Amino acid sequence: MKQDNKLEVFPLVDEEGNVIGSATRGECHDGSKLLHPVVHLHVFNGKGELYLQKRPLWKDIQPGKWDTAVGGHIDYGETPEKALYLSPCPHYVRRGRGTSFFCAPRRDPRSSAPRASSQCG
Repeated sequence: MKQDNKLEVFPLVDEEGNVIGSATRGECHDGSKLLHPVVHLHVFNGKGELYLQKRPLWKDIQPGKWDTAVGGHIDYGETPEKALYLSPCPHYVRRGRGTSFFCAPRRDPRSSAPRASSQCG
């Protein structure tokens, strides 16, 4: 059965989003609550309906649950902008999966930093 790479390295961040170290996926997802950045792409159709995906059963976090259309971890050394705006948006626009895209990086709710948003495509 397919599974996540528990040795994949993620950046660790403080509550302001500053990189303070690194840890493996296994360390981040073992209940340690290590804060590591992720991105999510919220895709809406012309009627304002939100597209979701069902997570594969082999995922190490929330298997089989509904999730945003696109989401994932930010690789160590990668910026949130590159992880979200430069990768999924052009991919979805090229493949014609809709007409309106709303990009909103997911942030820790404890952070007072504003949520960034942008129209893609």
